[in-house]
Amino acid sequence: MSLAIESVESGSWSRGVRRLFAGNRVWLLVLPAFIFFLIFFIIPVVSLFFISLDKPTLGTVDVQRQFALKNFIRFFSRSLYYEAAIRSASSPCWDGCAR
Repeated sequence: MSLAIESVESGSWSRGVRRLFAGNRVWLLVLPAFIFFLIFFIIPVVSLFFISLDKPTLGTVDVQRQFALKNFIRFFSRSLYYEAAIRSASSPCWDGCAR
């Protein structure tokens, strides 16, 4: 039994992992938070950005993979959309200042 454990521990992979985390064990505390942040924030935001670049097609929900800036041009060319975005972004600032 101890022979199997020694052979696994003496492998090059485990030596590399031990060498990586040997001097600074703070990474072991940061790694779970980083993975959580990556899965639940970074990946959805990046995917939303790529979906926003997709060509708008009526009646379809599927990604067409025809990237165009038409959505952004329409957003910034109409003042109603632009003003609504600014009002929505500045609303938390005004609510926090009023208290």
